[in-house]
Amino acid sequence: MKQRPLVIFITITLCLMVPLLESLNVSILWSLNLHSPAFMDQLTPYIRGIKLVLVIVALYLLNGKQRELRALIPNVVLNSIFKFFSYGLASCYGLVLVFGILFPIYVQPNYDYIHREKQFNNITIYVYTFDPGALGKAYHYFSVKCPLAFNRYKLNYIAHTNWMKDFEFNVKENTLIITDGREPYNVTTFDITEQQCD
Repeated sequence: MKQRPLVIFITITLCLMVPLLESLNVSILWSLNLHSPAFMDQLTPYIRGIKLVLVIVALYLLNGKQRELRALIPNVVLNSIFKFFSYGLASCYGLVLVFGILFPIYVQPNYDYIHREKQFNNITIYVYTFDPGALGKAYHYFSVKCPLAFNRYKLNYIAHTNWMKDFEFNVKENTLIITDGREPYNVTTFDITEQQCD
């Protein structure tokens, strides 16, 4: 009997903390980096859905297993603190997840615009376009994409440039060449010798 309240307590804690810790991490699924950045980005709504299910499970256990929780935490003050913290976290985080799931439905992300990849001989260049619209300044982030085991990848950051509406990039003799499509004379180059895959 004593084990069941402990299992419920641990389940509630894990259902709330694991999704939150994953969200606080900069990379998706703790830098799993499977297949490509575009693929990982497309997984995000599904991951949010799983997180929302976990938060709902935590709320269900909080509501339905009060007696077990009181048996595990008989101190009224500690029990109230745990419930207050858990309900508050579940409510706030649940709303954020619902918004995160619904927002892409109304504003469909253009993955071809956000993520670009090109292969040049044995070098793959990946470009991530960060464009917050009217909320801030847009940039292009250039990296060398290196293959890892189990269809994973690693990004070796090169540099970032100001946003360009149209641009082309090429690699010649360990040099990344970026050309602005609207201003062909505007050419930026970066030496990528150190960023190449081991």
